[in-house]
Amino acid sequence: MIKKKIVIKLFILSMVLCTIVLHAQQVTNQMDLVDFLKSKYMGKQIYQKNISGASSLKLKIVNVIEEEDRYYAVLSNFDRVLISFQTSLTRDLNFINSAGTKKNNIDLNVLKTQELINKGIQKTLSQSSSLDNTSPLTNFEKNLDHFKPRNDFTTSKKIIYTDIKYSKEISDYFIVTYQGLFLQDGTQVMILIR
Repeated sequence: MIKKKIVIKLFILSMVLCTIVLHAQQVTNQMDLVDFLKSKYMGKQIYQKNISGASSLKLKIVNVIEEEDRYYAVLSNFDRVLISFQTSLTRDLNFINSAGTKKNNIDLNVLKTQELINKGIQKTLSQSSSLDNTSPLTNFEKNLDHFKPRNDFTTSKKIIYTDIKYSKEISDYFIVTYQGLFLQDGTQVMILIR
């Protein structure tokens, strides 16, 4: 009777841990686009045409802000210039082929949690340690090279961009990588500062 209560408590604990792992995975893979733009462009110099058109000023970007779903670079003279996004003709097929990496990363965390719970149940019930050799986690870890998780982030909200194929504005989530911004299908998104 006591062993059954302990098993039930461990099962409930395993469900709570799996939920926490899945939620933490979703939260940690989001990024505010302003943070990405600040890291990429703050301190960079750009040229701004003078109103008279005779010369241009060399100014630094000192901040990036968001107002009404649009992004602006604040220059050293406190002028604001629009940061816009548009698709390119470049498409990275690795995004499509590795779409399962996030799911595989979650699967690995779930398997680790399940294995920990199984070992706890096993010790509680005083059974032999036969589960150590037949763990699904060991097979997954041996083949982990096929499931390398990428350190990609998804924007925390939909971003307005121009799709050059259809010449219209659309909003969608971007995938943020160290190589730049991409749509879910691998289409690269260019950043334009005007």
